[in-house]
Amino acid sequence: MSRATSLADLYRASVQEYTKTPAEWKGLLSCVARFYKRSFDNAVLIYAQKPDATQCHSSNYLEPFSSVYLDVLSGSDSVLVRLNGGYSA
Repeated sequence: MSRATSLADLYRASVQEYTKTPAEWKGLLSCVARFYKRSFDNAVLIYAQKPDATQCHSSNYLEPFSSVYLDVLSGSDSVLVRLNGGYSA
């Protein structure tokens, strides 16, 4: 199964799950609010993979800062989100 197929399946299942009850919907909306610069679809994927996520950046974004002041902790979790028709970890 390709990444695109698995993400599409994850998205569909997540939307169905998170719209069942007001509490689940509220949890999703809190994630959408944290990631307001991301699309709703990406916020759903972030919430489905790591509901307590606080930041989401591409590895390309973080690379120039790694030697200056912004280090990604070893063992940190990553999530897969959709970027302009492609996918990124």
